[in-house]
This record gives sequence, structure tokens and C-alpha cells, in this order.
Amino acid sequence: MMTVKEVAEHLGVSRGLVYKLVSDGELDSYRVGATIRITPEQVREYLERPRKDDRPSGFRHLKL
Repeated sequence: MMTVKEVAEHLGVSRGLVYKLVSDGELDSYRVGATIRITPEQVREYLERPRKDDRPSGFRHLKL
């Protein structure tokens, strides 16, 4: 099992973002006492899960 800090380092994001993903239910986790633990499989499932497009509506790709 991985700590929030380890998951954040693995994904290259902040610990705050990992806490938000857990809080929002996007990243599954386990509570062990007062701590949060995440398995490598839960991280893999999060990364493989389809995402909705979060780009702002005015964003457009430029074809060069």
C-alpha cells in the first residue's frame, strides 16, 4: 500500500490533488486509522478510467 505522498510523487502531482481525488471518489482508497492508503492497483485503475473532457469550452486545437 502507498501513502498519499508516495502516490503524489508517482503521479507527479501535489498531495492536495491526491486528497481531492480521494475525497471526490475519483481515486479509491482505504482508511487505516487516521491515514489513507492506496494500492498500486487502485492507482492503475484510476489512470485507466475514461475521463470526461475538462477543457474550457473556448479551447481549440490548432492544426499546424
